[in-house]
Amino acid sequence: MITSKYPDLAEGTKTLQHQGNGTRKRVLVVEDNPIGLMLLSQLLKAHGYDILQTPEGWEAIDLARDKQPDLILMDIRLPDVSGLDVARLLKQDDPGSSRCPR
Repeated sequence: MITSKYPDLAEGTKTLQHQGNGTRKRVLVVEDNPIGLMLLSQLLKAHGYDILQTPEGWEAIDLARDKQPDLILMDIRLPDVSGLDVARLLKQDDPGSSRCPR
């Protein structure tokens, strides 16, 4: 058995708050690079998060409004619309709004 003098730093020893209370946090990953999207999604899944993912800004707006993620990781350079514009549009929403100005 291997022991470490830094047990809190060992991988897998810490329980995230959302893992301990039975609720899973939902993260929306918006990235147009397929490798980046895969890496971020796999990393977050490995740490117990529910993942929503898309490579497109307009779809990100729809997903964010429909699924209400706890966190959005947004690429700012997307092929269809700027990630900054997506963030601005989502910040303007009223809670529960379903409008999508395309």
